[in-house]
Amino acid sequence: MTGSSKVILITGATGFLGSALCDYLHKQGYQVRALVRDTAKAKSQPALASADVFRCALPDDISEAAFAGDIFALIHCAYASQSTDRREAEAINIQ
Repeated sequence: MTGSSKVILITGATGFLGSALCDYLHKQGYQVRALVRDTAKAKSQPALASADVFRCALPDDISEAAFAGDIFALIHCAYASQSTDRREAEAINIQ
């Protein structure tokens, strides 16, 4: 199945898995929206060159604009790693 302009949001898009997934899905025809903590870093990554970039710093700072229109899927590749408490980090990532 190819994307044919279906929108997919990917959290953690500047990470190893997220950036590879952004690149792959774009090549499959999907419109990729990269949700990232550092938008400047995202714009410098070749794998995200064709993605629409939006701010996403878990748990509270997520751009509402990224969710505009019809969304085909959201793939969660981010991990809130700032917390030193494992239970708190898990709660943020699951929430």
